[in-house]
Amino acid sequence: MPLPPPTPGQPAVITGASQGIGKAIAFELAALGYPVLLVARRGDVLTEVAAEIHRKHGVEATTWPVDLTNRDDRQKLVEHLADLDVPILVSNAGFVTAGLWHGRLDPAQERAEVELNVVASYDLVLAALPKMLERRSGGIIVTGSIAGNAPVPITTTYSATKAFLNTFAEGLHFDVQNRGVHVTLLAPGIVRTELVSGPLAKSPAFLWASAEQTAKATVEGLRRNKLRVAPIAAHKIQSVLANYLPRPLYAKAMYRFYGGR
Repeated sequence: MPLPPPTPGQPAVITGASQGIGKAIAFELAALGYPVLLVARRGDVLTEVAAEIHRKHGVEATTWPVDLTNRDDRQKLVEHLADLDVPILVSNAGFVTAGLWHGRLDPAQERAEVELNVVASYDLVLAALPKMLERRSGGIIVTGSIAGNAPVPITTTYSATKAFLNTFAEGLHFDVQNRGVHVTLLAPGIVRTELVSGPLAKSPAFLWASAEQTAKATVEGLRRNKLRVAPIAAHKIQSVLANYLPRPLYAKAMYRFYGGR
């Protein structure tokens, strides 16, 4: 079944839309005619992105500034999504931390990472899903990662959150496949965004995808109801390695890559 057609007053909802992958997917959906609701912490940046989308594509672009790690503030968005007929939800917001537990990691920040990457994504998907199932059409994109395929020491919390998202999205894909709802996992390798730093930033150029490449591949994957999208060939190869190398070997290699001793 095809995705719901663009309809005024029924925006595609994109979290983490102020930059990087989320912003690029918002532009990609707007180019297809979907009005968009942009969600992120920085209201001033969202306003600029919304204005740019409207200028370029002529669709309605609204904003919802919110810190999704705050459960009370997030609940207001959850209730709003439950009342909307959301045609497409892009659950993309997240962040990454890196370090050793006996070093500079902040336990409060690690908990916030779980709250945003996992709990917020779960809450928003469950808010939008019932009406999609009721009308038997809709699309959900969940941004996971190759890092969720196997343990990645030094980014331990991040890889654990992405493991949840990968498994959740792929399981949900099959749960709803006969109810007209498309669910696609975006599981990229390195994407050139503001979040990339540390050893990853020194990776060879062939391992990088642009945010725009990633957005195009993801939206096309959703249209086709693909289970998983890895935007470029290098990411597909990395995904296979992460899935099929022995987990201790992969974890040890990642530990050394990130500078562990």
